[in-house]
Amino acid sequence: MKFMNSQYQKDMQTHLRAAAKGSGWKQAKGVVFRQVEDWFIAGQWKSVSADPADGLRIEILAKPMAIDPMLWQVMGSCDNNDQPLSFRHWGFFVCGAPVLDFEVIKTTEPERAAPEVIARLQKMLPKLIDKLGSEKFSDLAQASLGNHDNWRMTETIIHALWLEGDNEGAVRYAEHNRGSMSNSSLIADASKAGKTHNELVIEAIKGQEQRETPDESEGHTAPKGGFWQRIFGKSA
Repeated sequence: MKFMNSQYQKDMQTHLRAAAKGSGWKQAKGVVFRQVEDWFIAGQWKSVSADPADGLRIEILAKPMAIDPMLWQVMGSCDNNDQPLSFRHWGFFVCGAPVLDFEVIKTTEPERAAPEVIARLQKMLPKLIDKLGSEKFSDLAQASLGNHDNWRMTETIIHALWLEGDNEGAVRYAEHNRGSMSNSSLIADASKAGKTHNELVIEAIKGQEQRETPDESEGHTAPKGGFWQRIFGKSA
């Protein structure tokens, strides 16, 4: 079997599905994934080079479960909340998950490599959860160990900053990358059509801040929530 051809890919998927059973991981299109607490975790494999002797690179990725619903709210595609968990990796309108750790295995035969992929991911998982609990996710996203679509990781960093309460940083990052983002012309909401994601997120953040600004003429503070209440059912 030729290394990394279509048959190799199919065989890896088959063996990964079998290896993942009972482990807490599920498989879709060659990527395994799971939810751990408030985090979406994924594991993927890549060839180190065209030479099978160099082995496979096993990468573990993560992002907050809350981050994609923020994107969907901004893009007017909240129906995606009903999609299966695998959509968090394979969906078109999703935030990218940064690569946060990796290991290299020398085994490449699918029957032997697939169980090793699961074993290595299980080994990396506790360290990953500790890292996610002790460091700002926006910092981790900006220091990803993998190569990503620029627009997808830009979305991740913007929404991570916003999720962490750094509205100013999120707007600044969105402004700096304003021209690099996907167009929302596929979204049904006509008020959003034709605008880039960054334009929409800047509008949403500024709108949230206006709703949270104290109303001095009435002598009281405007209720917080809006965006956060619609997404999480409570104020931020």
